[in-house]
Amino acid sequence: VMSNVAAGEAVTGPDPANGRGQYWVVTSGTLTRDGESLPKLSCVFVYPDDAPFEAAAGPDGTEVIVMQFPLHKTH
Repeated sequence: VMSNVAAGEAVTGPDPANGRGQYWVVTSGTLTRDGESLPKLSCVFVYPDDAPFEAAAGPDGTEVIVMQFPLHKTH
C-alpha cells in the first residue's frame, strides 16, 4: 500500500497481527514518530505482536509504502 500523507496528518497502519510483520519505507518527505524524524529512505519493521504503527507526516508531508507479510503461503 502506498500512501500520500499531508503535512502534520496522522497515519495509523493496519493491525500487524493480521500478518507476519510489516515494513514501512519513507519514499518522500519525512515521517515523525515518538519525536524522531524518519527521513526519505528510512525503513521501519513492525513485528506481528506490536501495536499498529502510528506516526505523523513531517512539515512537507510524506509518501510511505507499507508492505505486510502474509500469514500463510498462497498456492
